[in-house]
Amino acid sequence: MKFNFKNFGYVDEGALELGDLTLICGPNNVGKTYVNYAISTTESC
Repeated sequence: MKFNFKNFGYVDEGALELGDLTLICGPNNVGKTYVNYAISTTESC
């Protein structure tokens, strides 16, 4: 599943494609939590 982000929390713009195991890591205050919120609230078809 692929996600595109624009002006979402700390994330100006980005894309993320989920695989069998996807890790989101980085320094503090860069938008990891916002990306997780977006992914977890998206319904899968």
